[in-house]
Amino acid sequence: MWHANILLRTRQVEDIELQLADILDSNLQDSDRVKSAAAIDAPPALGKSTVVNNFGRVFHQQRIAEAGEWLDADRDVRHLPVCHVTLTGRLTIKGLHMMILGFYAHPPPPGSCTAPWPVGIWRGRRRNASSGTTPGW
Repeated sequence: MWHANILLRTRQVEDIELQLADILDSNLQDSDRVKSAAAIDAPPALGKSTVVNNFGRVFHQQRIAEAGEWLDADRDVRHLPVCHVTLTGRLTIKGLHMMILGFYAHPPPPGSCTAPWPVGIWRGRRRNASSGTTPGW
């Protein structure tokens, strides 16, 4: 049997996680400065997605433990500190913003999108949605 998403704690994995944590820590700065970002590039099937997904999962769980699971007193809006979107090869800034808005089920600004939202993009983002669940790690 083979499981494709096993994360082995190698030196390289620990180095990547340390660098990602440093980037997150350095992003706690004034809004007038450019914030750093990470790009992980390597040939296919080396575990890039697995490492980043695991890092996001751990960060998400830490933030929920610190700040709580809900953003409001009515327990209507869940706290989702990590946004997971799949990037395409020809992504524009507008496309990235639309993907992030779609992840959080936030309507786009008026006049910013001529195409309709995909069916079901709102499902599951709020507790009172039709499915009654929200995405999470």
